[in-house]
Amino acid sequence: MTDDDEVAEWARSAGAEPMAVGRSGLTDSITTAVRIASIQGFHRAIIAHADLPFADDVTIVDGPGLAIAPDRRRDGSNVMSVPTDAGFGFAYGPGSFRAHIAEAERLGLRVDVIDAPALAWDVDDPGDLPDGWRNMIGATPPGRPIPTRAGEVEPDGPRPPRPPSLEADQSAS
Repeated sequence: MTDDDEVAEWARSAGAEPMAVGRSGLTDSITTAVRIASIQGFHRAIIAHADLPFADDVTIVDGPGLAIAPDRRRDGSNVMSVPTDAGFGFAYGPGSFRAHIAEAERLGLRVDVIDAPALAWDVDDPGDLPDGWRNMIGATPPGRPIPTRAGEVEPDGPRPPRPPSLEADQSAS
């Protein structure tokens, strides 16, 4: 779900079918998108946010009820998977991880918490960017040609750093 044409085109190139729902606010937009998915015959919806720089496979967030990958502080809901016909009440914002688990329990859904470092690191403000990424802001994205000093072109560009470990992040708090 996106209202951005460039993001929609990227999604199509990755084999997804983007959806514009005409709603403002994350909670209302996600709720509407999941209802539309149910009407269209989809049985599950994966909700993954665009601020996950290390996400490589969101399909690991799966299960019969609510499957949820929290942020590294276990406060937010970075990736979730829900049955589309459950009438799930989304509640994004501070404390959404606990709110979503409470909603699943209210509905009698099984809860699977997926602790995956690549899905736990989100970027809510510039301070959340890992050090190696701060230097890449404004750099050419991977897959685009990068001129070198000799005038040659590097086809894939620089590789971003691997996700910091959750243990290192938690010990800093």
